[in-house]
Amino acid sequence: MSRWLLAIGLLLSLAGCQSDAANELPYDAWYLGFIAPNYMEVWLEQVNIGDNSGRIFPNAMGGVVSYGKPENLAIRAEGWPERIGSGKGRTLTGLDLPYVVSLRWQS
Repeated sequence: MSRWLLAIGLLLSLAGCQSDAANELPYDAWYLGFIAPNYMEVWLEQVNIGDNSGRIFPNAMGGVVSYGKPENLAIRAEGWPERIGSGKGRTLTGLDLPYVVSLRWQS
């Protein structure tokens, strides 16, 4: 009988130590996205994120960044398009808002 009480007490004490910091956030997720101007190919080598809770997330994203092509396929790439999308990226869940976002890229 005492073993059962000891096991139940241990399970309850471990459950009390569980952190529910992700449940305290006012949002479920936020989106990390990158976009380049028309005809500009960009290689995103590495993105590191530090959030307001003091956690660091290295290598959060990398790869080719999305870029646009005008509808008329103009030869000159003058500025940004009228409507800019969210770009290539990923949804990050359970993180606080970013304090710092550092990136390394090549064009």
